[in-house]
Amino acid sequence: MFEQLQLKLLTAERRALDTSWHFEDMSDPFSRIYYVTDGEGVLRIHGEGGLGEQVIPLLPGSLYLIPAYIRCSFWTDATVTISYVHLQLLIEGFLPFFDSVPFRFERIPDTSEEIEGTFDLLISTLSAQGPSPAPASLLRCQGSLYLIASRFCVAEGSGRTISRKEIPSWLIEVAGYIRDHIETKLTVQGVADTFGYDRSYLSRMFSTCLHQPISRFVRERRIERAVELLLSGEPQKSVAQALGYADVFHFSRQFKQVTGLSPGTYISSVSSG
Repeated sequence: MFEQLQLKLLTAERRALDTSWHFEDMSDPFSRIYYVTDGEGVLRIHGEGGLGEQVIPLLPGSLYLIPAYIRCSFWTDATVTISYVHLQLLIEGFLPFFDSVPFRFERIPDTSEEIEGTFDLLISTLSAQGPSPAPASLLRCQGSLYLIASRFCVAEGSGRTISRKEIPSWLIEVAGYIRDHIETKLTVQGVADTFGYDRSYLSRMFSTCLHQPISRFVRERRIERAVELLLSGEPQKSVAQALGYADVFHFSRQFKQVTGLSPGTYISSVSSG
């Protein structure tokens, strides 16, 4: 049961931000969770996928979720202090968790001390120098992240709900193959040939079960890997080469098509919250 869920933490930070914290019309391949401790900001959800247009004030003492691939803008007109995590939570290694459950964008925790302590743990563990954290510390961090994410799950709410039960096992295998070979020159025809399926049938099944064409699925997995490489310090040229792009221009253009931001601006948005 538990192996169906896969969690990856990219960043955990605390930032005091001013009006330069302003990002418009972006779509992050990873989820973000904010906890506001001081000041105010604004989160605007652009209303695709049946979510509806929403403008949500970012207020002290509240938690906020921006699930992966939801078009949004966020900013402050003065100052805001936030603790945040940038994470990936998947089902079966490829299906974004908040694509499969209803959720709320905002939650008010029972106690601020508990949430602040959780973020302190995550930030200190991720920023620690020297040897890798002890297994017990990693387990506490993982458990804390699952608990925070679970606060946004509700019986009825927003969501682009994809039923895991409606995805055939062979399609899960194909999706896993794409994920594991994303640093090779994948083509839709090549994937279809590997599994012995007609290309049009494979494309139709992706659109029916995962609500997106297989070409988009491949493109998004490439950009997710690109984000990880960029955050590890790899230059754009090396990332483009590793993921099979013809050149940096082609890579940058596709990166912006997926995220709404250039690679450099996107990394800036992650480092600042």
